[in-house]
Amino acid sequence: MKTKLSSFFVCALLAAGLSAQQGGERYDEEEEWWYDDECRCPGEWVDDPRSSGAVTDGNPISSVALAAREVALSSALLSEAEAMEVADLAEVAATASEVTGASSLDIDFGGGSGKIDGTDFDIFTLRVPYSRDLSQRGRLNLLMPLSFTRLKNVLPDDAGVQNGNASIYGAGLNAAYRYRVIDKSDGKPYRWNITPSAGLFLRESSDLNQGAWVYSTAISSSFAYRLDENWIVNLGNSLSLAWNSGRKSYPDPIRDNQQVLINGLQVFYLDGRWMHHAYIMDTRFLRTSFIDNFQSIGAGTSFRLTQNRSLRASVVYEAGSRYHAFRAMFGSSWRF
Repeated sequence: MKTKLSSFFVCALLAAGLSAQQGGERYDEEEEWWYDDECRCPGEWVDDPRSSGAVTDGNPISSVALAAREVALSSALLSEAEAMEVADLAEVAATASEVTGASSLDIDFGGGSGKIDGTDFDIFTLRVPYSRDLSQRGRLNLLMPLSFTRLKNVLPDDAGVQNGNASIYGAGLNAAYRYRVIDKSDGKPYRWNITPSAGLFLRESSDLNQGAWVYSTAISSSFAYRLDENWIVNLGNSLSLAWNSGRKSYPDPIRDNQQVLINGLQVFYLDGRWMHHAYIMDTRFLRTSFIDNFQSIGAGTSFRLTQNRSLRASVVYEAGSRYHAFRAMFGSSWRF
């Protein structure tokens, strides 16, 4: 009993952030985080950014990664409306004000599953992007992402066996200003956008007693080239800088900042009311993480119901060292 009580108090002291070295605790100056070889409290296993279940940083379903991905999808890759602007087809140009409009509102719902180093998970997302043209070259983009993630078999039961699931909830708001450096009025077959952005994201889990605010700033570039009246190629790049502030007993990670670099190549094919696209995207954490890079391959199609409304569907497969996941997404766009 004394041994168990001692272990409990050591865990409590470590979780409170005391820096005195006790038992098997040690500090790695190069990697800038603490290790504890002898004692792990409930929820503490996700406190290390190299843990497969880290909520805030360190893996493809962490808050930092999700925030960086949202920025890249909305700023570095082209939306359906932007692809049509780049195409500048006769039928599109004739009704450009109806197709693009001064404002647009999208709704995207997605769901999927995957595995990180033996830990299975399900993830569901809801994205609500809104954009408004402020000038011929400037556009305001707002994005509200919501997410729900369930980690499977990570919580111990009364017998100490990991049979329990943990739920993680997330929400955020990101604002961006897209400036078109090269516009169609310049008479070029290509467009170049530069987009600075900033956002605030929250992820937390009562099951893991863990959560954090993530503050993210980013700069993104999109260079799209019209090969002919049907084909468009886009090269997208995004660099996100993120900081976090813990909300619960185990702020994750101990290190409070991360940088994420995303590079992507996107292809569109326009065929009447149909628009098909595919992309490949490489995501890299610039500071040490449990999974420091992974790749995403996506493909989808959309159909214009009217000049102002469309439906779309897409699938994405992601893979990296000790990680893979598959997601499907469905959405609709309104322009007004």
